[in-house]
Amino acid sequence: MLQNSKGYTSIRRRMPRFLKYNIGVTLIELLVAMAILSILLAGLVMMFTSAIESTLQGYMIKDNYDNARTAMEVLSRDLQRACALANRGENIQFYGTPTSFTFL
Repeated sequence: MLQNSKGYTSIRRRMPRFLKYNIGVTLIELLVAMAILSILLAGLVMMFTSAIESTLQGYMIKDNYDNARTAMEVLSRDLQRACALANRGENIQFYGTPTSFTFL
């Protein structure tokens, strides 16, 4: 090890050659790194928003199926009751609108 006049070893002498002369990064290197990072982050954001939209669409489809199942259960129950009354010999009449129907 080489020592200077005060007896201290030089840190620069102990550093590997590639670190001696390449202490910092240039502006171009920094801009390239930022551009690559921004492209990667943009892709991640797009994937995240796509996942959120897919999840919301799945919830909406599930809600629609739940509503349809509930409507079918109500319709099935009403028709079963109507058939039970018809089997006893009672006269059943239907009254319906575009959104609902009732038994008279």
